[in-house]
Amino acid sequence: MDEMQKREWEEFQNYKKNKGKNKKRWLWGCGGFIGIFVILAIIFGACSMMFSNVDFESTGNNTNTTSKKSDDVDENNNDSNDDLSDSNNDNESNSSNNDNNNNESDSSSNDNNDDGVSREFKNALKSAQDYQEFMPMSKAGLYDQLTSSAGDQYPEDAAQYAIDNLDADYKENALKSAENYQEFMPMSDKELFDQLTSDAGDQYTQEEAQYAIDNIENHISDEDSGDEDTDDEYDTVTRSNVMDIVEDYEGSILDTDTYTYREPEKRDDGSWGFAFYTKDGELAGSYIVDEDGIVTKYDEDGVEE
Repeated sequence: MDEMQKREWEEFQNYKKNKGKNKKRWLWGCGGFIGIFVILAIIFGACSMMFSNVDFESTGNNTNTTSKKSDDVDENNNDSNDDLSDSNNDNESNSSNNDNNNNESDSSSNDNNDDGVSREFKNALKSAQDYQEFMPMSKAGLYDQLTSSAGDQYPEDAAQYAIDNLDADYKENALKSAENYQEFMPMSDKELFDQLTSDAGDQYTQEEAQYAIDNIENHISDEDSGDEDTDDEYDTVTRSNVMDIVEDYEGSILDTDTYTYREPEKRDDGSWGFAFYTKDGELAGSYIVDEDGIVTKYDEDGVEE
């Protein structure tokens, strides 16, 4: 091989050698880059997973905490609702019991008072007491008046309650009835007895009617004697009652059509006196009434009559 070929051969060998080194350097540069990229990708992925786990755990914890709080709130609400429901039930129960008690109390109060007597029974007794005070009757007559459809129309048991509890003396009632007949419609004893005992009359018992007849004269006599004792009516003689005392003395009212009566005047001895005149103005007489109510009459000449 000549010198020229040998040099070319060496240059060729050097070229191949240098080409291989460049190729290896290039391959090493690309491979290194790729390796670094892969490593970075792995690191990035690991970091991403790490942060994701942290977020997941945080979110999970928050979710669990929120869920737990929600469960606690729900449980508290349920407990509160249960307590409220129990309270409402208790209140409703108490209210119902109170209503029942009130209704029972009102019903009891309406039908029966504290002494166990109904309102209608008490009203019947009050009506009987009014009759006893203003219009005394026999027991049978009062019962008929209380139960009659033309009367008070009380039930029979209410009327009987009134009769049983009325403080009345039916003998005295019979006597008062007899006195009323004597004053406004005088009658014989037999007729009065029949009127007092008749079913169409006063319906007193025979014993009550006989008591009235036996005592009516004595009772009237007592009243008459009371009327005659006029001094008791005028314990004190005054200007306002002098004329009344004189009228009681005369037994009639003063004749104002014939005479003119002067105003009474009190005298020095405490007696009262007044004169009366004719319509012509002439003295017709006079009266003197002493402190004890004793009347003395004088004529026109001053002479005691």
